Amino acid sequence: MRFEEKRLRIEVHAYDRYCQRVEPIGRAELLEQVQSFIRDGDVRREDDCVRIGDVWWIYWTNDETVTLTTCYGRMLYDLPAALRWQRANKDRIKLIAK
Repeated sequence: MRFEEKRLRIEVHAYDRYCQRVEPIGRAELLEQVQSFIRDGDVRREDDCVRIGDVWWIYWTNDETVTLTTCYGRMLYDLPAALRWQRANKDRIKLIAK
């Protein structure tokens, strides 16, 4: 099953981080907004990161479901590359709001 055909699930932690890092929004409204970006093909996946619209998420997927586990928000840099650097250097990255 293709990414855009799978059922979308947003974990509580991801929803809370979205509201903190991007904007307060209702859960149903966020789910519809994210699904709309996915339907429109506004998705970039790399490693365990996915950019949907202009927001970066960490996700996992199985045969039927895409689960967004945390939200990093809008970024000025390439999140997958930053996380690879952070892991390689045993360091931390500071999130900067766009």
